[in-house]
Amino acid sequence: MATNYTSVKCDCCGGAIEFQKERNVWVCKYCGNEMVREESYDGQYSIKWVARQALLSLADRDMAGAQAQLVECTKIDPHYVGTIIARLAYAVVSMSTASSSETQRRLTSQVDEAYAVLKRTPLMPGSDEENFYYGLDSSDACGVLALVYDTVGDEGREKFIVATIDPSSVYSATAARDMVRYALADGKVEMVDQLIESPAELDCDLLFPQLLGLYPDTEQKSANATRVVEGIQDKDAAGKVLTSYLASTRDGLAVRLVISKACYAAGVRPALNGYLASLLPLCEDAAQARSVFQAPCGTRLSDEDVALIVGYCAATAPATLGATGIQTLKESGQFASPSQGAVVSALTRTDLALDQKTDLLSRLYGFEQPERFRQSVISTYLRDGAAAPDRPQLVGFLVGTVSELNPVLVEDYLTHSSTDGADKAAIMDALLSKSVNASTLKRGLSSYLRSSPDSPEVTQSVAAVFITRGLVSTDIDVVSAICSSGDIGRSVATAKAMKSSGWKPGSHSLDTYLLACARGSTYSSELATELFDEGASISPEALSTYVLRCVEAGSVKPQWVRALAARTASKAASVRCRIGHQGRNIDCNVLQAYLLAPPDPDPVARLVLQEIESEGFAEAPISVTDASGCNSMKFKRYANANKAALSAASLEFCESHRLLGGLFG
Repeated sequence: MATNYTSVKCDCCGGAIEFQKERNVWVCKYCGNEMVREESYDGQYSIKWVARQALLSLADRDMAGAQAQLVECTKIDPHYVGTIIARLAYAVVSMSTASSSETQRRLTSQVDEAYAVLKRTPLMPGSDEENFYYGLDSSDACGVLALVYDTVGDEGREKFIVATIDPSSVYSATAARDMVRYALADGKVEMVDQLIESPAELDCDLLFPQLLGLYPDTEQKSANATRVVEGIQDKDAAGKVLTSYLASTRDGLAVRLVISKACYAAGVRPALNGYLASLLPLCEDAAQARSVFQAPCGTRLSDEDVALIVGYCAATAPATLGATGIQTLKESGQFASPSQGAVVSALTRTDLALDQKTDLLSRLYGFEQPERFRQSVISTYLRDGAAAPDRPQLVGFLVGTVSELNPVLVEDYLTHSSTDGADKAAIMDALLSKSVNASTLKRGLSSYLRSSPDSPEVTQSVAAVFITRGLVSTDIDVVSAICSSGDIGRSVATAKAMKSSGWKPGSHSLDTYLLACARGSTYSSELATELFDEGASISPEALSTYVLRCVEAGSVKPQWVRALAARTASKAASVRCRIGHQGRNIDCNVLQAYLLAPPDPDPVARLVLQEIESEGFAEAPISVTDASGCNSMKFKRYANANKAALSAASLEFCESHRLLGGLFG
């Protein structure tokens, strides 16, 4: 039964009084006198009940029912305060769903009119309005009024009516929705907590973003979100809400993590990259990071999400946290196949120490991987990685993860990469420790020496590694490679470095070099000295090349001619050759060729002629090819015919050997 209460002023001092609902007493603000609320029947049961029902209908958004009940109130007493309040509430609620500007203007006018009437009589203890509020006995109805007074900006009535609301006893879903929005906007978090625990059927899809965005950073926020997320229907939309929240919130790690865990458990998934980027930077230790990773890893992840976790841990996450993430992923039983890019990203990071990189790599390799994958990682790292102080150690670590290395991989790095500078020798040593197919590697060294991409110093140190490991091919291959560099100074330095590392020229080394000079390589007496071996074997072609092409200073050339001739199976003078002379091709022996076209100045030429002189060879017939064809003739005849073109040393030799004058003089 509806009742009213009458109490105007303190019956002791006449001061203002306040009502304490829980004790059902009025208390004087000045003297503390307490007065029990007196009850009396007001004779308004019927109209109060109808107005109350109108407010309940509005709480449920039953606008048709509310309108019918409002009509009934108006018939009974249009001036009754409950009728006026119901009319105001109906207009305010209708405004929220107005479909046109005209309707909005009409409803605004109704709101202004009803509120103007209500304000004529102040809300006072014992007034009809106060009696109406206490007679409502419904938090749903009071909730509607709280929103109404908030809308019209009546703080006094709003505060009064909010004090009468028990949020835990709200039953209407729409009332609960509106009250949550109202409470969050006004910072009334305790009301939100009670509404979430109320018997009302909450619209969790709507409440979830409101709660994340407006509720303060407390443990209760986590508890509320955990409760709400269980009722979410559109999990995809909620996942986007969670992603946005994580990207923009200032909440601490604890709240973010509890909410995220609850969401993952309920099937609400944020964008994984946003989740990791939001939570991991806040982690202070591995234990916190493990909790962060456990939330997604505790669910069945897609291949893309697994790859994202692996990539994030390898390339972005701080060292300890990244290792923890990989380990947590593995312990969860998820299938993972780290990409080459992820592994190489971990190896090339500049924010990790060597031991952190190897630890991270060990965890990445904790997933089953075929050896060819690890081979490919080494190849990619050698090709794409930048120079770094820890590269030799990392290559050594990588090499330790395979049973053998493809020699093509090693040769490719050897002959094409100059990234590592002075560290290349150490890296090559590590690679060679697991390389197979020695013949391929030996050929690789020869190719490297021919066209090394490195400085002479690096080239020499790399060659020393090959020598130490016994991976040097024949002396012919080595010398050919040295001679092909195109830089005589580099060639000499390389030869010296290889000898100092234990390489020894073979019997064919010098011969190979001299034949290379015949094909256009630059001759160097210093390099010839480095390639000389006491047991050297010199071919006639090499001897001919030296005599006719190589220029030495002073008495060096005669000495070399003597030494080379002693190591040639044929007599020096008998070696056949072809030279160009006066526009003709002459086929003759070395002695005759030297007389016709000595490369040396006369003092040296006289000494060389003494070394190659041999009885009978100066007079031997020669073959001359010119425009008229090929003709055989005596050397004496040709020398007389071209006497003017002979050098002084050659003229002296020819005269002393009677090759000039006579029938041809």
